[in-house]
Amino acid sequence: VGGAGIFTLFMICLVPVLKIAVMLFFLRISAALIEPLTDKRISRLLSDMSEIVTLIFGMVLTVTVLFIICISIIVAATN
Repeated sequence: VGGAGIFTLFMICLVPVLKIAVMLFFLRISAALIEPLTDKRISRLLSDMSEIVTLIFGMVLTVTVLFIICISIIVAATN
């Protein structure tokens, strides 16, 4: 149950991480594509938003790793 449960938790936690990564990718692509077409303020806005989403991505990824480590320790301790 331990290894399969940890793998299942990993797969469940992977969905939000992938969603944030895709959103980050599209924000950066849209900032790069819109830069020559619009005002620099809009491009800078999208670029700043992508930096903020990068921070959120890092936080979610860190919490996910710590959650999996915590569950692994609990499973190992209560074997």
